[in-house]
Amino acid sequence: KKEPKEELVDVDDLEVGDRVSVYWNDENKDWFDGEVKSIKKGKVVIAYDDDTEEPIDPEVHTKIKRLAE
Repeated sequence: KKEPKEELVDVDDLEVGDRVSVYWNDENKDWFDGEVKSIKKGKVVIAYDDDTEEPIDPEVHTKIKRLAE
């Protein structure tokens, strides 16, 4: 699985419905694709393609790329 080619985006630039790839800088050390499900009080929740949902944690999710539609 290779890295997406798109530019990195700041979490503040995301909008609900954006397709994104998020880098997990933890034991996974890999990119995971999903969609921005909600943004409430600055907390961005990603609905990942593997049917999990996680809020963005800047400590773990160190890079975000917006994917082409």
